[in-house]
Amino acid sequence: TKKELDMNDELLWYLCGRYLGDGWTRTRKDRNNNLDVVVICCGKHKAKEFESKIKDRFNYTIVEERTTFKYQFSNKELAHFLNQFGKGAKNKFIPGFVIDLPTDKLKQLIQGYIDSDGCYDSKNRKYKITSINQNLIYGISQCIAKVYKCPYSICKCERPSKCVIEGRTVNQNDTYDITFHTDKRKQDR
Repeated sequence: TKKELDMNDELLWYLCGRYLGDGWTRTRKDRNNNLDVVVICCGKHKAKEFESKIKDRFNYTIVEERTTFKYQFSNKELAHFLNQFGKGAKNKFIPGFVIDLPTDKLKQLIQGYIDSDGCYDSKNRKYKITSINQNLIYGISQCIAKVYKCPYSICKCERPSKCVIEGRTVNQNDTYDITFHTDKRKQDR
């Protein structure tokens, strides 16, 4: 049976943010290559927090990797919905309809993205999100401006095209960082 997604469900928008940061959709060969699986990767150190947010809301299975867990959601409607945000780290974006969301939904999307690709610097009271996708950073900046009404900074970090990770030579991309704070500051004018 087909289940409609609840667009008022804040967890749905949180999952959109997680998908933007470290998720993908997959087709199933045993079902005529129909799109119906969403995979969201989560570091083992963040798994309990992630599970506490999604438990009892979406059905999922967990595949353990060396440093991460892959949460697999067998939900055709969710997979088709998330495909609107693009595929692949370099090709995801914020669709136009997302900017028009109420701020409570956008806030959940931002939090999901921070939980996936960001961090909070408690010393400077700032958030930082890093991506190889310039368009995604620009899109998320518009969400941040709408929700928090605060300034933000975007920086490009040029990196060598190759690097060595755990003895393997891998390709590397330039990254884009967005930093922002959510508290009001005198310098915000």
